Amino acid sequence: MTRFAKLAVAAAVATFVLIGVGGLVRATDSGLGCPDWPLCFGDWVPPADLHAWIEHSHRLVAAVLVGPLVAAVGLIAVFSDRRRDLPLLAAAVVAGVLVIVQSLLGAAVVLQGLAAELVTAHLGMALTVFAATIFIAERATHGPMPGAHARPGLTRLTGLLALALFAPARFSALANRLHPPRPKPSVEALPSPVETYTGSSNRAMLCTTSGVSVMTVTRPAIPRRRRRSLNASTPPRG
Repeated sequence: MTRFAKLAVAAAVATFVLIGVGGLVRATDSGLGCPDWPLCFGDWVPPADLHAWIEHSHRLVAAVLVGPLVAAVGLIAVFSDRRRDLPLLAAAVVAGVLVIVQSLLGAAVVLQGLAAELVTAHLGMALTVFAATIFIAERATHGPMPGAHARPGLTRLTGLLALALFAPARFSALANRLHPPRPKPSVEALPSPVETYTGSSNRAMLCTTSGVSVMTVTRPAIPRRRRRSLNASTPPRG
């Protein structure tokens, strides 16, 4: 695996962690733990409040890990020979631009008091960045899929599966945000560990399914002749 491929994998993992932390923010109602942006209660260091630190951790992962890693992937793709791979270049540019827009959208989410439409767009854009980084990592590791080995039927089926998972999740998030906001709970009134785990695991499951879908579409298939030879060379069991 090349250094660029390792960098792309690191960017994808960091984006996955960021979405998971976002699920923790949502599950604990810590979206307004820091009511201003980019500061937290007018300071760079949050006060001694659990909700503030949960929200601030989300910003730290984005600023320290995701932003630099995705930016590095994009710059290398643009200013190296990898720009000849147009699909990879397009994915890198899209991811880099969306990360910048995502940071501004995150600021708008806080400043607008967790508006439902902004929260939904925020998560949808994060999943798009995650899919783009997975595509870059897979392509940088295994190379482009040969046209002769393409599986258009499986590609269409996987696309429909991703859409079927993505759309209901976004509508569900929008519906949850449209409910009247509950009062901000105290530290003692935090959701149970089961509720917190459920909120984060739902996002993790969606991310994992999206990643498997992207890798299924982009990973080269084994030619039939080679598959037959592999099957013939496998000794019978028993």
